[in-house]
Amino acid sequence: MAESKGALIAKSVQKHAGRAKEKFLQNLGKVDKTADDIFDEHLQNFTKQQNAANRLQKEFNNYIRCVRGVQQASKSLMDALNEIYESQWTGHDMLYVQSQNLDILWQDFAHKLGDGVLVPLNTYQSQFPEMRVCIIYNER
Repeated sequence: MAESKGALIAKSVQKHAGRAKEKFLQNLGKVDKTADDIFDEHLQNFTKQQNAANRLQKEFNNYIRCVRGVQQASKSLMDALNEIYESQWTGHDMLYVQSQNLDILWQDFAHKLGDGVLVPLNTYQSQFPEMRVCIIYNER
């Protein structure tokens, strides 16, 4: 029993020493690094996916900024129309109500975009740093 324990320990030490020697020589450039094609392919796909998600988030943030800009422009236009439209004219009250409804619709649209797309996209992107740590750990 003692011999088998000793043999297991010796085998384990030899394996670790061999791996340490290989890593040392790789760092010196004396030995080629072992290439894992499947790992490299997955890493490439991961990087592509992360870049696509980053671009999507950037473009979507720009889109939301533009929606908010249109919301402000619409509000300014309706305010100008309310100022111009005299109270004696027919439909003055309807114009005010319609401008309020339009403002509410723009706010709702911007809020739904944020909740429906931006929050899930941010959640999706929050996974990338954790996976990047695992990749760095496993990279050869």
